[in-house]
Amino acid sequence: ARKMLPVVWRSDIPLKIKIHATFHLTNNLVFPFILLAGILNVPLVFIKHTGLYNIYFDFMSIFVFAFIGSFLFYMFSQRDVYADWQRRLFLFPVFMAGSMGFAVNNSKAVLEGLFKKKSEFVRTPKYSIKDKGDSWKDKEYVPIRISTTVVIEILLAIYCLFGVASSIYFLEIAAVPFQMLFFLGFAFVSIMSIKHARFSRKMGAAQ
Repeated sequence: ARKMLPVVWRSDIPLKIKIHATFHLTNNLVFPFILLAGILNVPLVFIKHTGLYNIYFDFMSIFVFAFIGSFLFYMFSQRDVYADWQRRLFLFPVFMAGSMGFAVNNSKAVLEGLFKKKSEFVRTPKYSIKDKGDSWKDKEYVPIRISTTVVIEILLAIYCLFGVASSIYFLEIAAVPFQMLFFLGFAFVSIMSIKHARFSRKMGAAQ
């Protein structure tokens, strides 16, 4: 986006294509805001419980409708691709949790790109898993170290679990689903990273 958007907007292509390109090239900018939302959710529960700012919280409830747009976007995309799209809609919460779980890693990448920090390009692992009997365990690219990013994800999982408990304690039930999605996302991503790293170490020791 940093390299291409100036070229796009200086070109003679139609305005609607320029706007489309802008949305396409900047879509990952959402991840720092997802991360920020996960961090701010917990103190917001305590602030709302004081009852001092109810008028603001009542007004902000309108932004829940933004969630409907996201849901419709993926509903129509699934409908166009899969015949069993109705069944796949039940996996939407899993998709949401996964997106939240990747927020730390992707926010790091976004900030590195924005601030021109040179870093190694690590290719997405290609495990060639085609059938149910295939496994990633004997493939290359399996991580062997637990990175700082994983540690942050673990801490955020614990933090969001505290948020879930706080929301239930203060009967802020509307906050529970979002807190739970953040907790499940960070917990799943960090646990899988640890699991893969531990297995990789065992394989290295065995060889």
